[in-house]
Amino acid sequence: MSGLKFSRRVLLRDGCNLVVAGAFLSGARSHGAETRSVCVDLTASESNPSLRESLNFTEESPYPEKLCSGCAYFVPEDGTPPCGGCQIFSGPTNAGGYCDVWSPKSS
Repeated sequence: MSGLKFSRRVLLRDGCNLVVAGAFLSGARSHGAETRSVCVDLTASESNPSLRESLNFTEESPYPEKLCSGCAYFVPEDGTPPCGGCQIFSGPTNAGGYCDVWSPKSS
């Protein structure tokens, strides 16, 4: 052996540090994605940031088949793709977004 000694304490400490660092980096990355906005400043009061947050609105849908552009509440705007409007909350809305009240457009 090369003289390296491992104890359970060291392995547990380093393992916990690794898990915490991974969780922090993952959370920071997803938080950055949620706060980035193509169509609207989500901190502006006219965009209803608290309503968007309570409905778990995201600029990029985690469900490829459930995009704002395919939602019954989405109103496309001419000349501003990928932006449109939403009948649930005011302010511009990204056509590629998603929230918990997503409902398919009727045929």
